[in-house]
This record gives sequence, C-alpha cells and structure tokens, in this order.
Amino acid sequence: MSLITFAEDTFYNTKNTAVFKAQDTQKVQRDASEFSTSSTRQASTKVKFINGEEEVSLNLNQESLKILKDNFNTSDFLSLKDGSTALNGSAAAFVEGWYKDIMNNRNFTVADYDNNGKIENKEFYSLKNSVKDVAKNQNLSKFYEAVTLREAVSTQGYQASSPYKESISINGNLDGRTKQGSFDYSSTKQSLSLDDLINESIRMDKNLDGTITRLEYAANGQSDEKGYEEWATKALYELLDEDSRKKIQTLVVDYDHTITLAFDGMYLEDIRNYYDGNGLRNLSGASGLGLENLASQTDRIETEKIDNILDTELLDEKDSLVNEFPEFKALIENNENISRSELLKLREQNKASKEYTKNSQDNLQTQFNKAMFQTDLSV
Repeated sequence: MSLITFAEDTFYNTKNTAVFKAQDTQKVQRDASEFSTSSTRQASTKVKFINGEEEVSLNLNQESLKILKDNFNTSDFLSLKDGSTALNGSAAAFVEGWYKDIMNNRNFTVADYDNNGKIENKEFYSLKNSVKDVAKNQNLSKFYEAVTLREAVSTQGYQASSPYKESISINGNLDGRTKQGSFDYSSTKQSLSLDDLINESIRMDKNLDGTITRLEYAANGQSDEKGYEEWATKALYELLDEDSRKKIQTLVVDYDHTITLAFDGMYLEDIRNYYDGNGLRNLSGASGLGLENLASQTDRIETEKIDNILDTELLDEKDSLVNEFPEFKALIENNENISRSELLKLREQNKASKEYTKNSQDNLQTQFNKAMFQTDLSV
C-alpha cells in the first residue's frame, strides 16, 4: 500500500508570486569599439556588457546564450575581434538587470567574503538565493496513509541559502500527473559563481520579463507541469517523518482541480486501489485523465471534495481509538498522529489515567471542529 498524496490547486496559490526580480536598467545602444578585447582567442560564450562605467565579463553557457539569441534582436549581439560577444540594447539591459539583482539584492558581493568569485561553505548563509513557502498542509492519517497539500499562505524569495544542493524526486510515473515510486534523495556540497547564478536566472525567467515567479523557480527552465511536480515533491518530503519517507509514494499533482473532481462519492480505499492497481481500473468523470466510468457501486460517500472524504475517514479512525481507549479521549482528540501502539504503551504505564478522563466529556461533541487542514506548517 502506497502513501497517497494529493497536491490540490490551492497548494499552488502563490505560483505567480515574484520571488526574484531583476533591477531596473536603461537600454543603451553601443558600438563594438567601446569594448576591450583579449590578445588570446575567446569563446563566443564569453559575454561582455557595460554596467555604468564598468565593463563586466561573464562566461555564459550555451543554453543561456541560445535563450538570449532566440529572444532578442541580432543587433543586440556584437562579435568582437577576439571571438567574444558584446551585449547591446535590450539584451544587455536584461542581463545587466539580473547581474545587479544578484550582486545587490541577493547579496553576492557581501557573501563572497574571500573575494574569490565563488560562494562556498558558510558564505551561503549570507547569500539570499532561496525561497520559503508557508502553507496549510496536513498529514491526514498514518493509519490511512493519506496526505493532502493545500492552501498556500505565502511565499518569500531572497532567503538564506544552504551549502548543500538537494535533489528530491519520486522515481516512477503512473501518468503525466501522477508519480508513484520511492523517494530518490541526494545532497551534495555546492559552490556557486556569479556565472552560475546568471545562467540560472536566465534559464528560470522563461518569459524574460525580469521576474522569476514561484512556479518558474520550481520549474527551473522546464515545463510548468514539471514545476508543479517538483514543488509538491519537495514539500511532501519535508512534511513527512523518516519512516513515512521510506514508503512507496503516490503523488497526484492536481494543480487545476480536475482530478479530484473524479472522486466525488468515493471511499479513499477505492481511490487508492485505482492508483495501486488492486481494484477497479476507472473512476467516474475527468475524461482524458484515464479515470472514466469507475465508481464504487456500494457504500458511496456523497461529498463534493476529496478532502471531505479524507476528513470523514479520519474521524472514523479517531472514533475507533476513542472507543478502544476511552481513558485517553483528550489525548486522541488533540493529537492527529497518535497511534494504537503508542496508546497501548500508555495504557501499560497508567491503566486508569484520571488526568485524561476528567476533561474529556466536554471535548467529545467538539472533536475535530478545527478541521485537519487548519494546521499551519512551513514547507
């Protein structure tokens, strides 16, 4: 049985929030004679532009140079005698804007303590090149192995970075919107140069508007669909505990709220069976998603959203625990992750805990009035 997770459309509420923004610059027309040249042959990816009175040289990669040449006029690229390229006009203003953002807003100048042109080790803690999300997510139930990622609250860019670069993915696909497999995680020590950050910014700013949105940051130059997947995968990994991370994961990326509409009236177990391949193979509705014509013919739950289904089953689990461990009612009601094994241990330690039973009666009628999705977690 896999741990099934739904990343709902509301989880991506901040997808258009700007997390990094190029500084304003002036478009200036220049001539090749205004740029210095080297006595040795340079690569065409050696790019120069004028920042104020200063000439700046960068080593772009082939991908970045192609992006620029595909989107700006040919007159914006001046071929110099040494083989390098001088930027002019709009192309120069675009690169200069990201250069200023990195040097100033992202704090590269200050973070590079030893002035070797690279951010290394503890210098990363002064580099503001990361993003922080705050979302209302809830690990619904370890018993039911279900998680929902939903309701983004805020996203902020220009956050302190880490010396370690993480790679987090789920190593299997069920379809274009669903990943199923185990987590692949790696962490390597990194070093970032100014060139690296310029190349990254050009790649992420897909529409070249001088702004990197939260979704563009997650996509890292790839498709929006890939961005939604990467965003949810990282959030899920950070939300789960060590044991849960070891399980087979099923991540359903429902960024446009089309998939969960197919699950109206379904038990969670029917939905899980569809994804795990243990039961019926189709679900009602959602034409084109591979979910056609499947609905449980008995014991349907009439509901409008998948989170209502999961909440109902979570309450069933809590009611079952309360029935079995009435002396621990208050503890069960106020701890969404309490397990049967933990309660058995508590019973062995204190078979008749008056502390928990005294105030539990009043709480019975109001258990889970604060729905599971109202817990704030930072991811």
